[in-house]
Amino acid sequence: MDWRFWKHRGSMDEGARARLEHSIWLTDAIESGREYPRIPTRPVVTGGFSRLLVRRNGPDLARRWWDAALSRVND
Repeated sequence: MDWRFWKHRGSMDEGARARLEHSIWLTDAIESGREYPRIPTRPVVTGGFSRLLVRRNGPDLARRWWDAALSRVND
């Protein structure tokens, strides 16, 4: 994914730039025909991921998981 858009300061706010980047990525993903991993979801009451995210290194673990999962289909 090309993150260069974060370095450019234009008239768009960060949210608009993030939405644009996401739109570009989704368009590419759909048009490529690649099979992307499903987003893992679990309700909190059945052991969801909130307990992971409140851990000190939880967000980093989640980020690394997504990096690994997406690298399998993006590279």
